[in-house]
Amino acid sequence: MDKLLILAYNEELYIKETILSNIDFFDEIIVVNDFSKDSTLQILNDLTKDYKNLKIVNNPKNLGAGNSMNEGIRKALETDFNYLFKIDGDNQFRNTDIEKVKELVYENKSDFLKADRFWPEGIQGKIPKIRYFGNAFASFLIKFITSNANITDPLNGFFVFSHKSAILLKIPKIFSRYGYPFYINSFFYELAMKDKLKVHQIKNKVIYENETSYIKPTIMFLKLIKYSTRFYFFMIKEKLRYSKFQMSGLLDLVSLISLVISIVSISRSIGARYFEVDANQSAWFIISILFLVFFIFLNIGSRSLVRNVNKEIFKNL
Repeated sequence: MDKLLILAYNEELYIKETILSNIDFFDEIIVVNDFSKDSTLQILNDLTKDYKNLKIVNNPKNLGAGNSMNEGIRKALETDFNYLFKIDGDNQFRNTDIEKVKELVYENKSDFLKADRFWPEGIQGKIPKIRYFGNAFASFLIKFITSNANITDPLNGFFVFSHKSAILLKIPKIFSRYGYPFYINSFFYELAMKDKLKVHQIKNKVIYENETSYIKPTIMFLKLIKYSTRFYFFMIKEKLRYSKFQMSGLLDLVSLISLVISIVSISRSIGARYFEVDANQSAWFIISILFLVFFIFLNIGSRSLVRNVNKEIFKNL
């Protein structure tokens, strides 16, 4: 039994087509309506009269995409299933991709699968610049904090969860509204690192038309920075627990020490230059550059050490 989870907020233009294009491929479709202000709810109620496998979850107020994700998973777990597919209600995802992915997850016995739209044929239409640059920044962060260059497009909203993995997932408060896909990617990579789940990635196609984005870039930026900093330190500790990651963890630890020395040194140089601090400006500046280079070199080495391991635990299908 397979289920489809759709998140919807003010999707009156697209929600009906999104549902009808997928209704025959799933035993149950769950739509979480996040207190839409347009006619989304009325459209959903009308569709339930004709399709008994369509279930609606109405949030009592606007809770945000992350909380809606939690509500949708909770609803899905009320009855058994093999896989839970998740898309958004703006009809961006092709049902041909969904058909292909259904075959792949069964064939490869995936526990978690994410999508990547940033390839030559992945984006149809014009992606909003804020989404493009936001994803570029998020991609840099996810690669850095996981030491895995294979993870791409961490804000893509197309996921597949096995029953086993869906039970484990709960979006934290920091991502209750924005950025929850970033958390999902980092969370399941951590589990893959511990050999608890089979994690995969596929290329998908996304259609952009005139969709409205409700993301607030500044808030998203701050949340990603805060979470990534915390997760990076957590990952160093986790790496040191597993033999195949220990050397990478040690290099990460030394690189952090190098970064701290570099920051202290440049602050001493600036103090000598502008605040009459008793210090050799040139010497401290050179030291800061040397340790910054050392920091970069160690990080490159850390990622090189786990490159082959990452290919095994995080596979592209």
